[in-house]
Order: sequence, then C-alpha cells, then structure tokens
Amino acid sequence: AIGPSADEALASARDALAEAGAGDNLSVESIAEILRTAQRDELSSLPRAKHAPRGYTPAQLRCVLSFDVGGIVQLGTKEYLGTLALDLQGKASYPFELPSIEFTHPALRFEEIAAVNAAVHRYASETLVGRPFLSDLLEWCEGGDASVAIEAARERIRTLGDDP
Repeated sequence: AIGPSADEALASARDALAEAGAGDNLSVESIAEILRTAQRDELSSLPRAKHAPRGYTPAQLRCVLSFDVGGIVQLGTKEYLGTLALDLQGKASYPFELPSIEFTHPALRFEEIAAVNAAVHRYASETLVGRPFLSDLLEWCEGGDASVAIEAARERIRTLGDDP
C-alpha cells in the first residue's frame, strides 16, 4: 500500500493535534471530528468556479475537479478535460493518510491514465502527507508533472511495441 497505514495516520494526527494544543488524551472520535471539520473547510476552499462545474460536495467529503492537461493534442472542436476525483469518506485521518484519488481523461489510454494515477499517488505519499494537500494535487495535475507521467507511459508502450 502507498502512504501510511490507518494506525500510523491516526498516531500522526494525535501527535499533531497534541502539539497544536488540543490535548494529549483525545479520543479517536474527537480526532476524527476535528479532522472532518478541517477536511470540509479544505474542500470548500478549492477553486470551485474554475475547476468544479459538477461533482462538488464538501459536506459529503468529496469532489470532482476538472482541468486542462498540458501536452494532449485535441482534434476537432470539442475540448476534453482531465478530472481528479477526491474522496475523503472513510479517511478519517486525512491529511495524515491518502484520500481516494482518481485521475481520468477521455483522450488517454488506460496505460497513460494508470501512469498518472501511480505518479500522483507517489507524489502525495512521499511529499504531501501530514498537511492539507488537495490543492497541491490539483496543481500537480495542471502542471507539467501529469504530462511527464503520460509521456513516460507512451515511451514504455512504444518500447514494448518494438519488441518482437
């Protein structure tokens, strides 16, 4: 599994809340309620007008954000957007554990989408866990990092196609 386990995430959350002055003896339920409030606040602060014409429900701890993905040639008049679905349900210790993260794009092949999903999960688990990071995931997808993962997947596909 990528990222900390649920037990590790809970221990990190407990330590961070104690350090912030919330007390050393918080129950699991108290920790979860504090973090749920912070999760809703974070989801509410995402740039809804730009990225979330649909699928935006902070009260239910989930959203689907839309954005342009650089490096994808689009033919015709229809513009296809990438989407990043984020779901915090069942992730009571976020940001100390990974939420459900799913990147999709209608113009990409399965291998390319899988490469972006693997890369965004790796990025989140290695550099972001421990602080609120949903907007950082969106910035990662909009920036050149998703394009790098797509191109690496395309190169692997070309290499495999060259083998007899």
